[in-house]
Order: sequence, then structure tokens, then C-alpha cells
Amino acid sequence: MTSSVLSPRWVRYCGLCWLMLSRLFDRGGCSLETYSPPIRKFLPLLSKVGCSGSGTADDGCKVSSLRLLQFNVLADGLAGLREDLGMFSRVGREHLCWEYRKHRLLHEIQQYNPDIITLQEVDHYYDFFLPELLKMGYVGYFAPKPTSACLEVSSNGDGCALFVKSKKLRVVSCETKTLALSKAELTDSGELQEDEKSIRTQNQVGLIAVCELVLDDSCTPT
Repeated sequence: MTSSVLSPRWVRYCGLCWLMLSRLFDRGGCSLETYSPPIRKFLPLLSKVGCSGSGTADDGCKVSSLRLLQFNVLADGLAGLREDLGMFSRVGREHLCWEYRKHRLLHEIQQYNPDIITLQEVDHYYDFFLPELLKMGYVGYFAPKPTSACLEVSSNGDGCALFVKSKKLRVVSCETKTLALSKAELTDSGELQEDEKSIRTQNQVGLIAVCELVLDDSCTPT
């Protein structure tokens, strides 16, 4: 039977690791799986266009401000679902997993409380973003890419998504636009070139929406 004695340096090292882990797991009684990202602090906008500093316009009507959020959420089919992880070599596979990322993405969006949300590289629109944001009072629109690389590894193609808070804005119209090709990118017969560069160019989409403010009883449209 043999015995070994830990050196003082090793004991201090183990004690430091235990202290760090205990603080991580005991903070708010959360585990790694349920830990929520911290709430960000934002600076308020003290001045508004058309206001005299009191938040009201010259006619006494309360002025409405709009908060718009733009977010590239990184498509699952361009990262976590791929064997090479989309060449994101400095990120662990577990951090690119959709189950790990999805609620963190939603948390990041929600804490801004935006009136308009514009998202890119969305390949979980119908199964995640739309049902979750509908619960929060948004209406949604989606424009899939004509040739999404996500379809190589999944049945979900990616695209652009637009969400509008229904209590603040009413969507009058919304349409999808695909990036137009120049004549140089067409063959002599007018057909699309099928090379890789041309396909990437055709693969750009956008959403154009016309909205109007939902005014309360103290305001009348001008």
C-alpha cells in the first residue's frame, strides 16, 4: 500500500478551481444549463426630434420613438449542423449547438424591447423565432434565400426575417425583393450564369415593409 502527499502549490490550485466553480454554480442558484446572460444597461435618449425636452411635440401630442434592432443570428445550417462547424475554428461545438444558442439569442433580442426586429441568416423561423415572438406581441414576415447553403445539411433554408410590434406599428404592406443581377452576370441568351459567383449574387434577399404608427387617443394623424 502506497500513499502520496499533495504539494502546497497543488492544494492552492485545487482550492482556487473549487472557489471559481462554486461561484459559477451558486450564483443565483443557477446551473450552467439554466444560467441567463446578464441584463445589459442602456443609456436613455434624453432628446427626441420634434420635442421641447418634455417628450411632447409643439401641439401637445406625445411623441412616439421607435427602437429598431438588427441582428445576424448565424444560421444553424451554416455552423452547428456542419461537420466543419462552418469553419468557426475558435468556437467549441457545444457553443454552436442550436439548443445552446436559441434561448440566448432570444434573450439578447428581448432585453432591447425593440419595436422592429430585423434578422439575417434565419433558418429556424417557423419552429422557433415566429412562435416565440408571437407570444411577445410581434407579427412576423420571412423571405427565404432562393439557394440556401443550409439545405445541404438541413431541410430548413435560411433567409431574412422581419418582426413588428403590433401595439406600436401596423404593417400596411410587405414584399420580398431579390437582388437584381447586372447584364454582365447574364449569358448572351439572357440566362443566368451557373458559376459559383453568380449563384452567390442571386442568393441575396430582402424584405421591404410599409408601416404606420398605431396612435393612442391623445394623438391624431397629420
